[in-house]
Amino acid sequence: MKREQADAQKRKAEEQEKPNKGGRPKIWTDERIQEEADALNKWVDKKLDDRHFDPAVVIWVKDFALERGIPIQYLSEWDQKHEGFREAYGRARGVQESQLVNASLLKLHDAGMAKFVLVNNHKEGWADKQSVELGGATNTPPIVLEVRYVTPDVPKYEVDTDTETDTDTTE
Repeated sequence: MKREQADAQKRKAEEQEKPNKGGRPKIWTDERIQEEADALNKWVDKKLDDRHFDPAVVIWVKDFALERGIPIQYLSEWDQKHEGFREAYGRARGVQESQLVNASLLKLHDAGMAKFVLVNNHKEGWADKQSVELGGATNTPPIVLEVRYVTPDVPKYEVDTDTETDTDTTE
């Protein structure tokens, strides 16, 4: 019995010494992700330089992933897990949002398409709203119903009819 325990402890110690316990080796190390963050910053800088020649050019952050051969879903994964990439990705998305809005204001891009992209890809502060006015009795004010199409990560607000104040319903 003691010999079996000693053998088990020895095997466990040997397994802990091994750098890889099997399976595919880790390709996306912290160093490699930081290299991609640096590459993303350089890519954005180049795109900003190119935009001086054509203000209708709007960067699309997913193009960076496609050009580099990175699976697109990795961008959001790295954004959540790696501080250096989070900063570069946030900057790139901010530039993308700014360029899209400015190009739409200059009527270089279709406003409907810009709205669609902003609502679906830049959820921080962008939501699609519709208001519907419902008629009431002749001496009562009409009821205005506002419908917001939002995603789960965007705060939703409800009107508290008792106090007539907005209430944040996110937890």
